Amino acid sequence: MKGKIILLLFVFLITGTSCAEMTGSEISSGQTIVKTETSAGTVMTTESIKTTAIKTTESAELTERQIVEKVCNAIYGDYCDKSLIDDTIKHLTDNVERLSEKVSGEITSGEDAIEKARAVLIELGLSDWIERTESEFVTINGEKVKYQRKNEPYSVNFYDEYDACYIVPNPPSGVTDNGRNIASPAMPPYVILRKSDGKVLGVFV
Repeated sequence: MKGKIILLLFVFLITGTSCAEMTGSEISSGQTIVKTETSAGTVMTTESIKTTAIKTTESAELTERQIVEKVCNAIYGDYCDKSLIDDTIKHLTDNVERLSEKVSGEITSGEDAIEKARAVLIELGLSDWIERTESEFVTINGEKVKYQRKNEPYSVNFYDEYDACYIVPNPPSGVTDNGRNIASPAMPPYVILRKSDGKVLGVFV
């Protein structure tokens, strides 16, 4: 009889311990094991894990066309009606289809954005515009004249909320060495790139 009592106590202790000792595969998501030292030994319990919800950024929710639309609204919003912006968006996106390569890798800086946009415009036949943009000379009456620029050769605007950047090679504008003002009223081309992977989203040529 004494032996049976000891055996029952032994089984009870084994069963109780196995209920408390849970392996990692037995613990449901959102819980973690906590070890508690007691006089009777180590007891394993579970405790809820606090999680932080990460808010999805606006750019992650936008389609490529919507990103182009957002940038166009930022550029033209106060000057153009919706129908004109829609026509511009179509022009921008249609030009992308002419490119042999549409993704060039993450944009890490303004200089990187310029390099990528420059390659796009050259492929689409704007080498002459790029050359004039980067030159220290302008042609006046068939003669090359050195001039001092009033602005940078390229403008780069980042729209982080849309994961986009807008790159414009600026037309020559400045003053020649003899004091003559230079201005180029032509509408410049521009490129809209996705910042995270360098994908070309729109090109105005």
